[in-house]
Amino acid sequence: MRPIGAAILFAGLLLAQRGGGWVDSPTGPDLPNAAQRAEISKERYKKNVEEADKLLRLAMELKTDLDQQAGPVVSARTAKDALEIKKLADSIAKRLKSN
Repeated sequence: MRPIGAAILFAGLLLAQRGGGWVDSPTGPDLPNAAQRAEISKERYKKNVEEADKLLRLAMELKTDLDQQAGPVVSARTAKDALEIKKLADSIAKRLKSN
């Protein structure tokens, strides 16, 4: 049992000396500068607006479809639209949380 423990300890020491092997550069990973962060924010905002417009359109179509149906059974298209609405809402929420 001792040789195995020594081998594990040795491997751990090697990884610790090398920094675990996941550092991108000697000073750490490159972070975006202020101009790059501003551009990323603009792109996220634009994507949020586009997806919100699509979300609103799909929600209005879903409401119309549900109003026109006669009974508790929904069509496959209506169910697909509802899933698309959920995906869009989740996508927007995820981007807003990451800001």
